[in-house]
Amino acid sequence: MPWRAAGLIIVLTLGVLDLGQIGPPTVALEAAYRRSGAVMSEWEQVTLNGELTLTVPTAVSRGPEQGVDTKVATWSGAGINILVDQGPFVDPLVSYRDRVAYQSLQETIGGRVARIVSFVEGDGTRIVAAHFSGSEAGSRDRLTVVIRSDPAVLTEEVVFKIIRSLRFGGR
Repeated sequence: MPWRAAGLIIVLTLGVLDLGQIGPPTVALEAAYRRSGAVMSEWEQVTLNGELTLTVPTAVSRGPEQGVDTKVATWSGAGINILVDQGPFVDPLVSYRDRVAYQSLQETIGGRVARIVSFVEGDGTRIVAAHFSGSEAGSRDRLTVVIRSDPAVLTEEVVFKIIRSLRFGGR
């Protein structure tokens, strides 16, 4: 019985931490979700504001949307937090070069060019984020997707798969 309670405490603690994934889950993540009663083999495509789609595990929960000057959507679950922020004042991801394990690359996702950055925060949380400037197809809105994950629970590869699942035009 003490182990069962400890497992529950771990799941609750990880649930406060961070964000999602796509593709085959890691053994640790699948075990954490199984303890919480969720199934990690199930993924769903969600539509944001009728304009964007993203694939997330069904085991993450959608959070409240609260943007002042932007459209915001959030999801969280064991070891993962996902933030999608769309509008003229989103973070362009240009001020993180001095972070531990910083990497930056440019990639086309959903037909649009994105700046992708990854780094590790002081507490060990891994950040992978993508910024779309909005200059393509005449869009004035910019978009930034930020995924915060616990590397002990979720691989960077899985986090990148979530970001790469983004599609524009609601399809």
